[in-house]
Amino acid sequence: MKHLILFGIMWLCGLMTVVAQNVPQVIPALQQWKPTKGKMVLPESGKVIISSDEEGALKQSAEILVQDLKEMFGWNYRVVIGKQEKGAVFLTLSKPDKTLGDEGYRMDVRNGVTIEAPTAKGVFWGTRTLLQMIHNQPDGLMRGQATDFPLYPNRGFMIDVARKFFTMDYLRDYVKILSFYKLNELQVHLNDNGFVEFFGNDWDKTYAAFRLESERYPGLTAKDGSYTKAEFQDFQKMAATYGVNVIPEIDVPAHSLAFTHYNPRLAADNKEYGMDHLDLYKQMW
Repeated sequence: MKHLILFGIMWLCGLMTVVAQNVPQVIPALQQWKPTKGKMVLPESGKVIISSDEEGALKQSAEILVQDLKEMFGWNYRVVIGKQEKGAVFLTLSKPDKTLGDEGYRMDVRNGVTIEAPTAKGVFWGTRTLLQMIHNQPDGLMRGQATDFPLYPNRGFMIDVARKFFTMDYLRDYVKILSFYKLNELQVHLNDNGFVEFFGNDWDKTYAAFRLESERYPGLTAKDGSYTKAEFQDFQKMAATYGVNVIPEIDVPAHSLAFTHYNPRLAADNKEYGMDHLDLYKQMW
């Protein structure tokens, strides 16, 4: 009996390996994949094609794909307005589809690559999957048809730039990484402070920072690293082109030492909370 169970486990593991080999390895995994025989090799110089009536909706996604193919693989592609061609990448919009929703797409890999979706956002996510497939299949793309859509509408990541400052260039690169994995939210934690226990239990010496420019309270902004309003707005616009919604987070009433350093009257009187808490019951004016 033990030998039979062991054989069954080995057979199942072997079957799972075969199945995995017949499915493109991407993150997150494709919802559906129907393989066909053979591989398709995209040329290192080629075209990303969109139709003339869809230029307004898809040109930006096509241009970003061209940039990424150059940056990631050194490939020289160009955006072309026209019809589908052999050996090219073709982006197109389809009719509304309940299965795909607002962010899903279908990809057909045969003599070229066709990515179609009901929305421009869905087409863009399809281009991210294509980049992963090219990276993970350097000898040629598996031929087949993919149907893919996210299981969750909010797929996010939070970065604490308050305790540890990150440059705007770093954040822009991070957006591209998140987009590569089809994550669509980046929460930027703009204010916070250290733990008083690590600063001699002295709140006045405890590190704190608020990273965004403040015209009304200019002394509030951290001097060891911050973002202007203009560059943060540009960052949000850039992230939106990669399908990522940047959420600026101002964390209160706790984690507020940067504010109480600036104006100690804002701090909670109750010592149980500490100076890093705002007093929401105190009359300030």
